[in-house]
Amino acid sequence: MGQHYAHLSAEERGVIMVMNAQGASGRQISRVLDRASSTIARELRRNGHHRPGARKFGRPRLLTGYDATRAGQRAARLRGQPRVVRKFRPGTALWRRVERLLQRRWSPEQVAAKLRALYPYRPWLRVSHETIYTAIHAMPRGQLKREVISLLRRGRTRRGRKAAGTDARGHLPDLPSIHLRPPAANERLLPGHWEGDLIVGAYNRSAVGVLVCRYSLFLMLAKVEDTTSLGVLEGFRRTFAPLPQELRQTLT
Repeated sequence: MGQHYAHLSAEERGVIMVMNAQGASGRQISRVLDRASSTIARELRRNGHHRPGARKFGRPRLLTGYDATRAGQRAARLRGQPRVVRKFRPGTALWRRVERLLQRRWSPEQVAAKLRALYPYRPWLRVSHETIYTAIHAMPRGQLKREVISLLRRGRTRRGRKAAGTDARGHLPDLPSIHLRPPAANERLLPGHWEGDLIVGAYNRSAVGVLVCRYSLFLMLAKVEDTTSLGVLEGFRRTFAPLPQELRQTLT
């Protein structure tokens, strides 16, 4: 189960300010708030708190102590800022390179391919076509956005769907529909009707076939060589081979 983290609330920051003014340690505050002591220490350090006597020389500090209101305002301001600066943004050298290629009426796909060919070992000078589209259409409305969109071949203000109304995944030709199963399989009246699936390992490098009888819920595991259709078919065939014909009716 993954870890869950919640930002400090205004009430918790108020408790930190009061207890810190009373001289409580970070561990004492963490026990009261049921927070990690590192969370309290980081909150105090980021918002002007310094241990008494920690600095004996130099100018006095401008911010003394911990202020809950100031800490909350700082957190709200930083929450809207990205932690990682995007490499593809207006004003950068990469943006200007892409803009010059778009001015030649190149598509974003052609621009991305050209940058990959020119800078194979300098990833900071490359960008994918999806990033180009996203950066253009995510720009705020204004003259700059209109100028950049006008460089696209179609000049659409919004990007359309890749395959509207259709499933983009591949289809197997002449595949029988699941609705053509016999009634005995749907109603689970007789054994011999199975459902098959795969438990796939990391990077699709390994897999185990799973076969379940719809009538009895009897489970069989099938050893498959790979995740290709031929490999799975051969693995299921070997697993079904010891069973009599009446127990090998249909497989979904």
